[in-house]
Amino acid sequence: MAVTNSHVLIFIYLYISNIFLAIYLFCMPTLKFTNYFQHTRQRPDRKNIKMEWIEQVQRFPEHQEIQSDGRKRMWGYIKEADKYLRIVVLEDHQTIHNAFFDRDFKKD
Repeated sequence: MAVTNSHVLIFIYLYISNIFLAIYLFCMPTLKFTNYFQHTRQRPDRKNIKMEWIEQVQRFPEHQEIQSDGRKRMWGYIKEADKYLRIVVLEDHQTIHNAFFDRDFKKD
C-alpha cells in the first residue's frame, strides 16, 4: 500500500488533534464543591441546574465581581433556561460555593 499525501495529512491532523485534546484536559480545572453547595443543591429550585451550566459559567463568565471576602461572583446566560446563572466560588477560584438563577441580574 502506497502512502499518499492525503494519508500523511490525515495522520498529522489526528496527531495535532490529540495534542490539543490532551492540553485542554490537562488545563481544565477540577471542580470542587463546598458542603454548603452540596446541601443547597438538593433544594427544589436548584435541582434542575445542570453541572455543565455551572462549569460553563465558571470557565466563560459574562460578568464577574470580587466580593469583599475574596470570593468571586460570576454570571452567565443559560439559553436553555432563558435565565442568568450566578455562581460563587471561593478565593481559590475553583471551589464552587453557590449556584442559582439570579432573577435580579441585569446585563449592562
